[in-house]
Amino acid sequence: MFKLLFEQPLYNALIGLISAFPFLDLGMAIIVFTVLVKLALSPLTLKALKSQQELKKLEPELKKIKEKYADDKNALGMKTIELYREHKINPFASILPILLQLPILFALYFVFLRSGLPEINTDMLYSFINAPQHAISTMFLGIVDVTQKSLPLAILTGLAQFLQTRYTLSHQPAPDVNEKSFAADFTRSMNFQMSYVLPLFIGFVSYTLNAATSLYFITSSVFQMVQEMYANRRREKVASSS
Repeated sequence: MFKLLFEQPLYNALIGLISAFPFLDLGMAIIVFTVLVKLALSPLTLKALKSQQELKKLEPELKKIKEKYADDKNALGMKTIELYREHKINPFASILPILLQLPILFALYFVFLRSGLPEINTDMLYSFINAPQHAISTMFLGIVDVTQKSLPLAILTGLAQFLQTRYTLSHQPAPDVNEKSFAADFTRSMNFQMSYVLPLFIGFVSYTLNAATSLYFITSSVFQMVQEMYANRRREKVASSS
């Protein structure tokens, strides 16, 4: 069912792109295709970012509530819910768009990982999608064979993930270094792992697979960072005009 609903449509879209633009090598096609998919998912992503920004505005008030009702968990929960209702904010609104994207992102990953490109799997093609009549070049910009491992691209993958994560965290409230609580310790631990461990892991995974996967991860990280910059600037513009 996953293959039928997600992987096969994306595979056909990629093959259709390659057929329509024969001057694209496989690496360039992967970049263009990833950007197009990300653009299609932008409404969901921007909605999630907007919800995160709205929650961020409430951080000072949430902190006051936590301090005031630290010894009364029931009152803490009730006051928190009241605050969300007062500002008409759903704390789970940022999670649903991300969950909806996951099947598409996983399918996109599998298309690049196990599609067999540059060989075309005609069994997966729809009747209205024609296989390319030209040989598909696997040499990205004539330099890197995207079907093989590439250490430079794997390093760039880790670097792109690091920059994107650092930018995201820089626009989120940081836990007080002096606060001693499970929540604060957990947040600091997660921030460290996302900033340093995750980029190393993504870079390692990219190297063990192929350069096509690296190009997908790099494009995704750069696109997400640009998307967050756009959302933050739009929020700042609205805040300054109000």
